[in-house]
Amino acid sequence: MITADQNNSAVEAVEVKDNRILKKNEHHLTFLFLPPYSPNLNTVERIILGWLKGSVIVNRFHATRQEIRKSVFSFMEYLDTCPEKVLQRIGLLAMSKN
Repeated sequence: MITADQNNSAVEAVEVKDNRILKKNEHHLTFLFLPPYSPNLNTVERIILGWLKGSVIVNRFHATRQEIRKSVFSFMEYLDTCPEKVLQRIGLLAMSKN
């Protein structure tokens, strides 16, 4: 899996099978320790990803991957500006389950 950070430099997730490679290249590496799997976040992820899909992908044409990336980053910036809307969407789902 390859992703990109905010500086658009490639970030790769790899499984380490040989520690010698790590020792040899540790000055080039940054380790990110991910939290354990959390099933209670699935609902939240589904809400946000559904919102993202509806806002960025549905009924829109993106000629390049760069345009998709720009739209996704724009959506994420929008979420940063209105956390109350995010909480409202999550809260609406939580209320409907009760």
